[in-house]
Amino acid sequence: MDLNKTYAVATNTFTAKGGDGYDVFGNAYNEGRVSEPGFVDWEIFTEYVNKQENKTVSPVVEGRIIDLATN
Repeated sequence: MDLNKTYAVATNTFTAKGGDGYDVFGNAYNEGRVSEPGFVDWEIFTEYVNKQENKTVSPVVEGRIIDLATN
């Protein structure tokens, strides 16, 4: 990553507000450097679940978030 560049990140509102210790995202949110599409996470999730035939949610840890500071 180049510290002099601006990067776009897509995440949920909880993480964007600094949830789970993502203080950098929380700082950006509090400074107004966040663009929100206007959808609430639970509304999108509910719509998704309601469209599923099985309506069963099976959460798993996918390992998609990587802390670059420790790698």
